[in-house]
Amino acid sequence: MTEVEETQKKKRTFRKFTFRGVDLDQLLDMPTEQLMELMHCRARRRFARGIKRSWEPLL
Repeated sequence: MTEVEETQKKKRTFRKFTFRGVDLDQLLDMPTEQLMELMHCRARRRFARGIKRSWEPLL
């Protein structure tokens, strides 16, 4: 590889994930009630009715 290609690989930065202005670290520490306030209506309704055991690992 040339020097230009090597420097381009080193400069690669990853974007920081945010959901509605909240960082990922804060989302993981947040209780479910506060997380529900950030979600849209359909997701809040699903949480209110109860989530199945198969969906729990995603949270």
